[in-house]
Amino acid sequence: MISSLVVEGKGALDFGSEDSDYGHGPRFLLLDDLVIGNNSTLQISDWQDGRDHLLVRKYSQHLEDALKKIEFLGYDRSSVHIKAPHTGDYHKDKDYWEISATYVPEPATYGGFLVAGTVSLSLLRRRLKACLGRSPA
Repeated sequence: MISSLVVEGKGALDFGSEDSDYGHGPRFLLLDDLVIGNNSTLQISDWQDGRDHLLVRKYSQHLEDALKKIEFLGYDRSSVHIKAPHTGDYHKDKDYWEISATYVPEPATYGGFLVAGTVSLSLLRRRLKACLGRSPA
């Protein structure tokens, strides 16, 4: 548990490596207060929904402002939100909000799907046209 995390400038928080030697299981960071200064950001890396938990006390005065300045790498920046933490063995106190992000593919991902679909349909159309153009023997 950390009393207060203050970020000035560009801050980074790494929830751990994907390396199998690092360890498995849920990871938690509990904060009484999260303060991210003006023109500052907090980048969170190697975070996985369901495994990693960033919890901030509900009475944190700076939480709403901090949410606008947090970026989960690999997740849409506009999807950062707070939610009530899941009840379970790790968290019996309900005085915390959990900061989380929702995975939303980047626009380039949608473009890739569109190109793949267009190419597939084009090849299918060509194949059907070739099959219909053959005369039965």
